[in-house]
Amino acid sequence: MPGAERIPLHVKDFKDHGLKGRPFLQNTFKISSNNENLDLLRKQINKRLGSKVLDKTRLNMNTNFVEGFNRSLRRSLPSNVTFKKNMSGRAHAAAHSVNYGPGESILELCSALHCDIPVGSSAYKALKNIQKTDILQKKHKQSVNYKVFRSEKRCKLYKLYEKLSEIIQYEKNMLMKADRGMKSSKSKHEDHPTLDLPKKKHNLVVNDPYANPQEKSKRACRAARLLRPMTEEVLLTKPIRKNAKKDKRPDYNSNRAICIYKMEEMWNAAFKEHQLSNPQCGGVLLCDLENEEKRGFGTRQQLICTKCDYKSKRYTLYEELETRKPGRKASKLDTAIHVGLSQTPIAYTGIQKIFLSGNILAPTTSSLQRRANTVMKQIEQINKQDMKRRRNDIIEINKLRGKENPHAISVQMDGMYNNPLYSGVGRTPFQPATQTVYTAAENETSKHNILALNIKNKLCSKHSSLDVDNDSGRLHEDCTDECSANIPMVKSIGDEYTWARECLLDLKEDAIEIEHLVTDADSSAYKAALDLHNEGINNVEPENFLDTRHLSDHVRKGAKSDKTLLKVMPATTKLKRQKLLNNFSVDLTERCNKELALAYKFYAGDFFKVKNKISHTVDAIANCYMGNHARCRKNSFACKGFQGSWLKGRPFLQNTFKISSNNENLDLLRKQINKRLGSKVLDKTRLNMNTNFVEGFNRSLRRSLPSNVTFKKNMSGRAHAAAHSVNYGPGESILELCSALHCDIPVGSSAYKALKNIQKLTFCRKKHKQSVNYKVFEVKKGASYTNYTKNLAK
Repeated sequence: MPGAERIPLHVKDFKDHGLKGRPFLQNTFKISSNNENLDLLRKQINKRLGSKVLDKTRLNMNTNFVEGFNRSLRRSLPSNVTFKKNMSGRAHAAAHSVNYGPGESILELCSALHCDIPVGSSAYKALKNIQKTDILQKKHKQSVNYKVFRSEKRCKLYKLYEKLSEIIQYEKNMLMKADRGMKSSKSKHEDHPTLDLPKKKHNLVVNDPYANPQEKSKRACRAARLLRPMTEEVLLTKPIRKNAKKDKRPDYNSNRAICIYKMEEMWNAAFKEHQLSNPQCGGVLLCDLENEEKRGFGTRQQLICTKCDYKSKRYTLYEELETRKPGRKASKLDTAIHVGLSQTPIAYTGIQKIFLSGNILAPTTSSLQRRANTVMKQIEQINKQDMKRRRNDIIEINKLRGKENPHAISVQMDGMYNNPLYSGVGRTPFQPATQTVYTAAENETSKHNILALNIKNKLCSKHSSLDVDNDSGRLHEDCTDECSANIPMVKSIGDEYTWARECLLDLKEDAIEIEHLVTDADSSAYKAALDLHNEGINNVEPENFLDTRHLSDHVRKGAKSDKTLLKVMPATTKLKRQKLLNNFSVDLTERCNKELALAYKFYAGDFFKVKNKISHTVDAIANCYMGNHARCRKNSFACKGFQGSWLKGRPFLQNTFKISSNNENLDLLRKQINKRLGSKVLDKTRLNMNTNFVEGFNRSLRRSLPSNVTFKKNMSGRAHAAAHSVNYGPGESILELCSALHCDIPVGSSAYKALKNIQKLTFCRKKHKQSVNYKVFEVKKGASYTNYTKNLAK
């Protein structure tokens, strides 16, 4: 029947329609049936299934591989580090790694650079194992079971979302793509060339996922006949890797991380013992690499003689931690390396690759993970004790200053998420971020010490924390108390009110209350502080202050998007008016900030005099942009009239810039200026505080918790390591943590001097960026860019 051909194959009857089992819509979903809705739906469907769109997508190709490479590129070129000189080389290294695979790429690059990793050595075997594991992981993610698991997990999330009645409108529905892999047809012509290809190349030729049947039929007459792939690939064009040297041991020319004095003790003791046991022997003592014991980054060796049967005892070539517990003792080297890793974006596979590339013995990823689990917990406790000490120091400082209530302090608060809160359409009904760190830093001293961290994590390596188990009260019925997830999946990760409240309660445990709270304009942290006061938990009533930097951005964006202000710009076309408005919004914001700064300087910080004067300055600024400088001479600090006009030498606007002078434009400009210099806004910013330090810490946090790597277990420890580094400085922090973890770096050693030098350089850079010369340099640099853009426009 003609009508039966139109029924889709997956819809057999009305009971088994397309919405059955779908996670996005219920079975009862129905749009009103009329011609208008039909045309509307047809229009939307044709955006994907229209004739022209189908012609453009007939090969069913996508950019998934290139976008996947972009994520791999973030591993070599992370967003929080800028490589000026070596950016090109690191990008090519990432491409080489993707083309060859992580393990094979290192072997090939080392071979090409004449620093071969010998075949059969421990490093060679480890890199081959990394390559094999990477291939297995890719195959697993391409398997049907994995796709079914991902689909079921997504369905559970949506069902849980419906259960909690959190209704969200979606702009797009992302459907799972069917596996449309097509097998390549064999050529039936005997006169075609017959080739015997290696297995990898054979698979690349046979598996053509994008060619359509018509194209394949055209190629069939020209295609070569391929034999079964060879079991072992023979690369004749590539240089053959060298085996170990004449010595039979494959690790003969490999490297080890050893302690100098431990090695000296081993050789001196073995020489004496060998000479006493067999004085006539002329053999040479060598390391028995076949019986070597690997202990993390360290090793335990014994020496053997090449002629006699002498065999020494096994020596530990690393320093051990004194744990006062039975069992094997951990290496100080392993602990110290994890201290450094916690303050870098490098994960455990990264440090393993670095060591193996140098043909250095490296522990397995599981060994690194186990040691990191222990070290990160200790770092977390160390930083918590340090923050507690700093809280007491702030109270002591306020007492020495003679403050009436030394326990009332000023803080700035802000949070950071591992993913944006708005990027999960079609994948999850919840906010896509799964980890957050909320920070509180003090504004009492110039150091702005971090006093509190509130770390929330939805992820656990053992289970998916979708909901709270009713019986145990945990996030999962099989989970232990040491689970890394501390909030369920259903909890809103953007609940800033709760995170701020917990931070304030943590400060209250050390008798610290909030007097002044600096936040963004859209933050709910102040409401949490006010509720604690109203509930009687805190005695001090908090006062909220707006972050001056965010407020300036808000004024700039408001002026930039004002359509009424666009009409009064002195330009001929809409495009030129928009460009002029963009520059005017920046110039207006800087003018307001400059007037306020000069007023504070002129009145020596007397806020009441400043507020009174600025009320007259608002009209002076508005008239200044309309070409009337009479008020500037009397009420402006930044413009002194025609001779010292504000626009003279400004990079954003020309000297001839002038808005038409009338009452409507005057009111319009006054309205924009009052967003920054109005009476209420001045009250909210009278202390001129901001959240720059906390936001700077968020960038430091990206160093320990990069966006391209998710740390499920050790997220909390790495966040506390970042806070410890910001409070102490990069060099001093490592020295302090190593000392607290009993793996001290000796005073006067090369490592000690290098860390002290890092600390000194960091301090000098901060001081330089705060200097007047640096600020003048930045202003001139911005002006040169603006002038260059103006010349291009002309």
